[in-house]
Formats: sequence, C-alpha cells, structure tokens
Amino acid sequence: MNREAHFTDVNENYEKGLNYFYNKHYKEYAGQRLIGNINPALHIETRSIDRIWKLFGKEVKFIFILRNPLDRAYSHYLMTCRRGLETLSFQDALKSEYDRINHPTNHPGYYSAEPAHFEKNHYGYRLHSTYSFMLEYLMAHIDKSYIKLILFDEFARNQLDSINEICSFLQIEPLGELKEIVHSNEAKKPRSIALSKLIHGGSPVKNILKQFLPSATVRKRLRAYLLKKNLKTLSGEERKLPNELYNELLQAYFYDEIDKIKAITDLPVDHWKQLKSLNK
Repeated sequence: MNREAHFTDVNENYEKGLNYFYNKHYKEYAGQRLIGNINPALHIETRSIDRIWKLFGKEVKFIFILRNPLDRAYSHYLMTCRRGLETLSFQDALKSEYDRINHPTNHPGYYSAEPAHFEKNHYGYRLHSTYSFMLEYLMAHIDKSYIKLILFDEFARNQLDSINEICSFLQIEPLGELKEIVHSNEAKKPRSIALSKLIHGGSPVKNILKQFLPSATVRKRLRAYLLKKNLKTLSGEERKLPNELYNELLQAYFYDEIDKIKAITDLPVDHWKQLKSLNK
C-alpha cells in the first residue's frame, strides 16, 4: 500500500509513464495481484479515474471513507491554515473558493504547473467535500461490486470491523486484531506563517536550497524537523466552528450534497444534516 503517489492526478507524473510509477512507489513490486494507493484527490475529476482504468483495467476496486462534508471541509481549511497558505476566514474561504480556482495564480516551484492545481489542492474545500459527482460517475461505468463505501464515523468507532469489511471486499484474510489504532491528524497552526509557506508552497528559494542540500534524504529530515518545531496545537475552541456558523454553512453549501449522497448510495447520512443547538 502506498500513500498519495499522485500519479494519475498530476500530469507531470503521469507523463513519465507506468515504469516511473512502479520504480518510485513500488520498488518491491514483483507482479503481485493486489497493490493499493491512498489518494484524497482522485474523486474531484474524472480524468484521474479514466487514467486508472486505461492503465490497470476496470477491475480496479475503489474504497471511499465518506465524512460529513462540512466537517471534512473545515478540517481541510485548518490544514491549509496550518501550512500558512490561508488568510481568509472559513466563511470567506468558502465564498471565494470557485473564484480562486477559476482565476488561478502562478506558483513557481510547485510540483504541478497545471493551472489551478495549487488552488484545487489547497483551497478546494467544497470541491473535495463533494462526493456525489464521482460516485455517480463510477456507478455509471463499473459494477457496484467494485466500490466499497464506509462512513468515517463508523470507521472511527469500529476500526477493526471496518478494516475487516475492506479485507472481505478485497478478498484477503481478515485481521485478528489491530496492532495500532488509526488516529486523525491533530489540528495545529504554524508559529511562523512565513516558514510554513516556505515549506509547503512553491518557492524559488527552495530550488536554491536544493543546491546546498543535494541529498533528498537530508532535505526530507530537515523538512520534518522544521515542520514539527513550527507547529503548535489548536485549542478546543479553535478546532470547532461556532454552532450558529456551522448551521449557516451546512444549509448554504452542503444540504443538497448530502441529499445526493443518500440518493446515490442509500447510506444512513441524514445525521449529517442535523443542526447544532444554539443554546449556550
């Protein structure tokens, strides 16, 4: 299993061909029938899925862990803030999202030069929280037996059962026990926004630094060290949307999407539309 290879969703990587994909991300691959990749960006456009089918055939299996769209969007927003790339409030960021994507700016040194790739990745809070679009596309082109859907809340409550459901879906042996519980990333914010921007964004400065630090291993270790030192944990209040704002954004942006998801999948997602109490 490889985490976020970004092969079919990044033009520059895809154009290098399948041998590059295997050599970079699956060096131990020796013709095994089952390999996997985790990529949170595959569901935002059909191009990536079409490329997967072209390369690997339509017997590829897809696993989606679906989270409450508003909770996912806000978690994405906090991540972008943590990277020092977001200056707007969450409410304003949602309003500005499509304008940002439709009017992309240049980001020298970013790993893809495709217009709006940066904006979709970092500012696509609603885009990445819209699941119905891709689920409709997949179900129109492949049998439902190639698609496994799991609710995020259920996975968090019953990880072993959920993982064993996935094992059954993949036709592999179930786990007897979990050696390690999977935790979500802790919400944090940068101490220095300038340093965070340098680490996460595209910058000519990073290209200059590569000349002084030619070793990719050394750069990776330095990056991890700087990231760790530059982050501090958010308070409980900072991690939560005020109930009134939560209700406003839920109704404004995500009600219709939740209805579509339910209609397509028949999953029990009505609780995602539940408004929060305004009582103090």
